[in-house]
Amino acid sequence: MSGQDIAKEIFYKHQVYVSPSAIYSLLYSLKNQDILEIDTVKGDLRTKCYVPTEKGKQIITKQLQEFREALTYFLLQINKNLP
Repeated sequence: MSGQDIAKEIFYKHQVYVSPSAIYSLLYSLKNQDILEIDTVKGDLRTKCYVPTEKGKQIITKQLQEFREALTYFLLQINKNLP
């Protein structure tokens, strides 16, 4: 996904405008932490595509698992309080 694609997706899903400078600042920070890597798009060397590295994939997997566990706990707590 390119930075512009990310901005469009955020706006489409959440109706929130995030400035390109904020997006690219975050993307470069994640690249410097070896969480993302940059690929160029064939035929367009100016467009960059950001993809997770192996380290990034591990972080994403861990975060998703933690989210699932928190959501499961939350739903179980709600269920306990239902009549």
